[in-house]
Amino acid sequence: MKNILTSLIAFFAAAPAFAYITASSGSKAPIDFNKRTHIMIVGNGTDLGNALTQAATAQAKKYNEIYPDDQVYLISVNETGKDQDINDLQDFGYQNITEKGKGFKSSDVFNEMSAFKKIASFDVFSHSVAYYGVILDGKFNRLDPRADGYEKLAGNFTSDAYAFLHGCNSGFLAGVFSNQWGIPVAGSFTGTDFQYLYDNKGFFNDDNRAPSNSKKLKVNNVSYEKNIGCYTGACSRMMPDNFGYHGFWGEFDDGGLGFYKWFCVKNSEQQCFKTMARAARGYISVKPLRENSSIEDYKEVVTDWLCPENKKESCRKALDNALVTGNRQYDPFGSKSLQCTFKGCKAAFSCDAIKAVGLLKSQSCTMKNLRTTDKTTTIVDEYDAYLKGFKLLQAEASAGK
Repeated sequence: MKNILTSLIAFFAAAPAFAYITASSGSKAPIDFNKRTHIMIVGNGTDLGNALTQAATAQAKKYNEIYPDDQVYLISVNETGKDQDINDLQDFGYQNITEKGKGFKSSDVFNEMSAFKKIASFDVFSHSVAYYGVILDGKFNRLDPRADGYEKLAGNFTSDAYAFLHGCNSGFLAGVFSNQWGIPVAGSFTGTDFQYLYDNKGFFNDDNRAPSNSKKLKVNNVSYEKNIGCYTGACSRMMPDNFGYHGFWGEFDDGGLGFYKWFCVKNSEQQCFKTMARAARGYISVKPLRENSSIEDYKEVVTDWLCPENKKESCRKALDNALVTGNRQYDPFGSKSLQCTFKGCKAAFSCDAIKAVGLLKSQSCTMKNLRTTDKTTTIVDEYDAYLKGFKLLQAEASAGK
C-alpha cells in the first residue's frame, strides 16, 4: 500500500501542467459558434508519440471531405516537445491554432463545447478508464460524464448528431453519454490499437503485426476521394483489438467485443440505425463512401470496421449467412464476447479502491460476463442494424427528404 501511494504521489507531482490547444481543420475562417460543427478531443498520450493526433487528424480530414460546409474544431492537450503540440498541428494543416489555459480540465472541454449551438459529432481520441472517464492531461483531469454536468449539453447537439469514443474500454462511458445527450454513441469494450495503411490492402496493425513483406504507405489513396499524404496525418485509425483487454487495470478475458459498439439509449431504432449508417460514411476505411454508394461498397466498409483484421472475408460471409439463415450466434472475437443490445450489455464491471486516496488499484478491475448463451448475437445484430440504416437513408434520399 505504501509503495503504491508513493508511486502515485511521485507521478502526479512530476507531471507538468499542460495547457490545451484549440484549432480548426480545413478552413481559415474564424470560428462560428452557430454553425454545424464536428468537435474532436485529443487527450494525453505521452507514451504514444503523436499517434493520437494522427488518428484524430485522419478523422478530421474525412469530415472536411464529406461535410465541406461544416466546421471541424479540435480541442487538444498541449504536450510541447512530446506529443500533441503546435508544430504537429501546423504540419497537419490545422488553422486558427490557439493555446489556452494552464492545464486541460474537464471544465475546459465543457466550456468549449457549451459555446457551440449545433454540434454534429463529437469524437474523442485518448486513453480512457471505465470508472474514471477519458484521460485529458495524464493527471487527475479527466472527462467523466457522471460527474461533470455534461447532461446540460444535450440541447447543443443537432437532431442527427452522434459521438464516437476511440480508446480502451470506452464503451462503459458510451452508454452514459448516450443517455445524457439523447444521441447515439459508440465505444469499445477492449483495448484499442493504432492501425496504419499497408500496400493498398487496407489497414493492418503496427509494424510487429503487419503482414510479412508489406510496406507502410506514404499516401492514402483508398480512404478519401483524393490522395492525401501520410505526412499530413491521414493514414491511421484507432481500432479495438480482437482479444480481451490486458492492461494497467486488469485482464478482462471474460468479456469484451472486437468492434466499436453503438448505444442508442433514448433513440428509436430508426434514428439509431440511420445514424450508424451516416457515421459509416465518415469511417477511415478501405474506400470512401458516398451518398449514392452501392450496398456492396457499404458492406465492405462496415465489415472492415466490424471484422477482425485476419478474418475479413470469412467474417463477412458469416455475417451475411447469419442474416439469411436466422442463426445469429456468430462470434469472431478472440476472447469471450459480451451479449449487448443498443441499450446496454449483460455484464458487471468492478474495481477495488485505495480507500485512503479514493483511487482504484491497478490490476484490480474485473469484467463479469452475464450472457446466457454459448455464443453472442451482438456482432450480427450490429451488422443488421448498419444494413437497415443504409436502407433507411436510401429511402429518404429517394423521397427527396
